[in-house]
Amino acid sequence: EKTLLGKSLPSNMIFLGACNPRRKKTLKIMINEDDDIGIRKTRYDIQKLLGTGLDRCLLHTVVPIPETMLEYIWDYGYLNESTETAYIKTMLNTCHNLSSNQRLFNLTVTLLVHSHIHFQDLEDASSVSLRDIARFCRLYNWYLD
Repeated sequence: EKTLLGKSLPSNMIFLGACNPRRKKTLKIMINEDDDIGIRKTRYDIQKLLGTGLDRCLLHTVVPIPETMLEYIWDYGYLNESTETAYIKTMLNTCHNLSSNQRLFNLTVTLLVHSHIHFQDLEDASSVSLRDIARFCRLYNWYLD
């Protein structure tokens, strides 16, 4: 289609995007949900609780993609532990002076990998993300500054 609001887009413009699949909550997650612990809920939380049917069983809100985009979907699945460890090592190289102490660096990698494994076992594979590692790096660098 290559149009936006009825106007043609440049022919050299390329769009990339990422989509989350519709994933149902596991029984473990549904059992551990506690929607009534006395905390005032935000408007978003209330709307989420009012959802019925399939929406209530999904891990997160997913807006279906247009049919015209279905042919462009690839499912990359999840990272295995060794690939995730390699990514974590690379990301930790952005932490100031962390890689200069090899023992501390390796210990930090192990700690972060095992924390991801723990939360995946506790909840679900989608409960962790490499964004957590990026947050750790920002926090680590902030403490050093």
